Amino acid sequence: MSSDSWTMGMTWLRNTLINQTILLLLLLTALSFVNVFFYGWKMIAEVQTGANIGYEINELHLFLWSLAIVVPGAILSGIGMSTYHVSQNPRVKWSLGSIGRSPYLSSGLIIWAGISAYMITAWFYKVSDKLNCFECKVETLWPLVISGLLAMAIIAFIGRYYNMIPARIHWFKLTLYLGVSSLVATCAGILVLSGAWQLIGYLKFKQPLSNDDTIFIVGLPLILEAICVSVVVRMAVMGSFFPDERREWWAKMGAEVHRIILIWLLITSATLLLHDAFRKIFDYLIETYPGIFAGWMAFIGYAVRLAYLSGTSGNKNKAGKWDIKEYFIRFAPYLFLIGFLLLGVIILNEITSVFNYMPGRLEYYLILGVAIGAVTAFLSWRVGVNEFSLHYFYRNRLVRAYLGATRSVRDREATYNTFTGFDKADDIPISSLLTQRKYIGPYPLINTALSATDVSSLDRQDRKAESFIFSPLFCGFDFSPTSSASSSGNRTFQYGYRPSDDFSAPGGPSLGTAMAISGAAVNPNMGYHTSAAIAFLLTIFNVRLGWWIGNPRFDCWKRSSPRTGLAYLIKDLVGRSDIRSDYVCLSDGAHFDNMGLYELIRRRCNYIVLGDAEEDSTSTCDGLANAIRRCRIDFGVEIEIDVSPITNKDKETRFCKAHVVEGKINYPGNPDPGKLIYVKAALTGDEPIDLREYFMDNPEFPQQSTGDQFFDESQFESYRKLGYNSI
Repeated sequence: MSSDSWTMGMTWLRNTLINQTILLLLLLTALSFVNVFFYGWKMIAEVQTGANIGYEINELHLFLWSLAIVVPGAILSGIGMSTYHVSQNPRVKWSLGSIGRSPYLSSGLIIWAGISAYMITAWFYKVSDKLNCFECKVETLWPLVISGLLAMAIIAFIGRYYNMIPARIHWFKLTLYLGVSSLVATCAGILVLSGAWQLIGYLKFKQPLSNDDTIFIVGLPLILEAICVSVVVRMAVMGSFFPDERREWWAKMGAEVHRIILIWLLITSATLLLHDAFRKIFDYLIETYPGIFAGWMAFIGYAVRLAYLSGTSGNKNKAGKWDIKEYFIRFAPYLFLIGFLLLGVIILNEITSVFNYMPGRLEYYLILGVAIGAVTAFLSWRVGVNEFSLHYFYRNRLVRAYLGATRSVRDREATYNTFTGFDKADDIPISSLLTQRKYIGPYPLINTALSATDVSSLDRQDRKAESFIFSPLFCGFDFSPTSSASSSGNRTFQYGYRPSDDFSAPGGPSLGTAMAISGAAVNPNMGYHTSAAIAFLLTIFNVRLGWWIGNPRFDCWKRSSPRTGLAYLIKDLVGRSDIRSDYVCLSDGAHFDNMGLYELIRRRCNYIVLGDAEEDSTSTCDGLANAIRRCRIDFGVEIEIDVSPITNKDKETRFCKAHVVEGKINYPGNPDPGKLIYVKAALTGDEPIDLREYFMDNPEFPQQSTGDQFFDESQFESYRKLGYNSI
């Protein structure tokens, strides 16, 4: 193996270990704080009941505590409901409507519900031995009927329920329905709460389940389910009097709550139960453990390899089904996550065993969590999300191979590094490619894709990306005239482009950086190719060629990278990116438009020569079709072109009739159509003998996989000569 191959392997290994260390530290921080919540929960139970010595349940205290819990939640819910049947004045900054439309309202409501469930579970846990029968628990909780009715009334009043009933309905009938539904919903909630209390008592004293861990894990979800039951019962009793738009609000809130419940069950179970379960399994399978570990690593490694290949994008195929490789990739992240969680739990328990002499478990885990969190924050600040990806490795070699080749040997000998072979002088600022700076070539538009996988606009949920360009004058992105994705609320409609001289860094981005981003075919965020499973694997194993750069619509547009990269590394991990963040994720332009046609149509170019060298073994012209479709949707431009002379091939020889076809570009308001000259990598049978020989030895030519980035001399020359011969 060559020295450069070793360098590639060691660079990938170094960067992967650094990024995995940061993610592992983040996991240890989370696990430490789960232990803080657990021991804090036990401490709260002791404080609430005085260690259960002579504690008696006081109905007045129970009523007052219930008010303290339900009233804030009712106020937040009512504010959320108040957004219906009321218009928002943009000049009024603070009002029920503006607060109700805030994206933080739902988060605040869920957090308050979680805190309430946390406190209630602790109380149920400590007084579970005071009352044994289910009926006794129901009778004890009767003060909650009053507080529950009050909470329902608050929601109805602040939420403007009086505006949702048709005018023909008498106010008395409305009041009756609200009162009956509130009473029934409150009683249903108390019954479910009593059942949760009964189950907690059963788990506390029933062997072998009698441990605090199990109660802590399942207790909070049980209380949250009781709240959800109350909401559902009230909507059911009100029936048609409760509009569907309000049911949609509660349905989405319920979905968010149950997503939190699932995360809670997974992370708490892993923290408190996984280590003991592993110990038992390890003792039983100790002889086969090396084989299991080797199989796990091989499974994950093969999945990463499949994720890298261009054919496994994670999207459903045209038949609407995934092949076996897609199922394999989708399953691999969960298998890796189990091993990663187990590693974190083992490390945390080993650290705990070293400091086992410390008297306070709560204080110990709090100190440990803060300390590990501080180390994580420091490393994420120093390491960054871009610097230790594979982008620089990829960019440096592209610059050396293509830009360095344009310089004379004598010039490079004076400036290049004799050990690495790289030379900073090979690269140039893209802003230097202007005629006033003595440049005489064509004006370049380097296309990239701005991934926006986290979108709410319906017209962007399929493409999940925007077109982002680098040019000598300006860099940035803009929406199409017909797009609804822009929003004044988050300022994403402002300043679509920035001067290239100042964008991302003094002097602007270099040509090599723009070229490498434009060719970053493998990245966790890949526009409409993005898959959460693949993004997880590619991030964990640092197969990241893209770049996080300052959003040109916000104040950080002069920065080339985030100040701290942890949040954006997590976004890569889950395959989430958007246009509203301070930094946006850029990757291969093919993740939006593989032809580069979109930006030329935006500029209404009248004569376009389009070279298509994408991998297209079935001759579907997918890239061209996608570009034509988006130009029609976004700009109203109709492109007429017949590609059958290229796509209709002889079954025996696989030769076609032409390399080039001509089409028409019909711009709205322009009576004279423009011309589109389409050149595609294809064979017609009149190629030189060296191309014929290479084709016979390599039947996939000229549609070989774009995942192959290591061309030999004959392969490189064959593609160059084919392009030259085509025109």
